[in-house]
This record gives sequence, C-alpha cells and structure tokens, in this order.
Amino acid sequence: MSVMDIIGYIGAGGGALVGVGAGIAALVYMTKMTRGLTSEANAISAHMHELARSAAPDMQLLATGEPAEAIVVAAEETGLRVQGVPVVRLLLDVRRMMGAAYRPDQQSYRVATKTMVPGLKYPQVQPGSLVAVRVDPRDLSKVAVALR
Repeated sequence: MSVMDIIGYIGAGGGALVGVGAGIAALVYMTKMTRGLTSEANAISAHMHELARSAAPDMQLLATGEPAEAIVVAAEETGLRVQGVPVVRLLLDVRRMMGAAYRPDQQSYRVATKTMVPGLKYPQVQPGSLVAVRVDPRDLSKVAVALR
C-alpha cells in the first residue's frame, strides 16, 4: 500500500465523516424547526380555540342581548380566519334603544369588538356603515354585530 492509497482512504473516511456530520447537523436543524413549528402550531391552535370560545358568547348575546345600532368607525382584518371566514376588528359607536325608537340626540359610546365577516358581507362593515348590534345591558363593552 502506498502513501497515496493511505491518504485516499483517510480522505474518503474524512469525507464520510463530514457527510455524517452534515447529516447530524441537518437532523438537529430539522428537529429544531419541527419543535418551532409545533410550538407555532400550538399557539395558532390556542388562538383559534380562544376565537371559537369567544364566538359562543356572541351567539348567546345575539339571541338575548338588548337591540341597538352602531356606526362603524373603523374596520380592520386581523389576518385570522375561522373555517375560512375572516375575523375583523371593528371600532363601533354604539347607540342603545330608548323605548321603541332610537333617539338621535342619545349619547353613543365607543367599543371595539371582533367578529367573523364572510366576504359577501364586507360592505356592511365599512367605515360609516350603520349596523344592527346586540348589547349586554349589564356590560356595555360586550357587543355582538348582527350582520344581515
């Protein structure tokens, strides 16, 4: 065996070791990425669960809340979707009913809320639009938007 053969074997062995090292490094990187994606997926899942949980009181409020009207001051997509439906953050000026009719001189109050708005109903939540809402009379900050 010549010196060149020995150097060739060492080179080939070293290359294999470099290859194994690169494979290990790739495996460690993939593990970290998977953990990162898992934690990100868990965070998204927790947020979606929170949205779904917050939608349940809206359904109850729509059924039992006090009718009112609101003017949309601002509408902004949150970037989230629930079953493909965009979640929109709304800033509303709410005016409660007095008796059987709205009083134009009645004081309104401002509240922020989030609601799901299907694409076809986007025109209903543009700034300046008048929307029907339901209000929790015990907690006026709780408002559910009743889209038609």
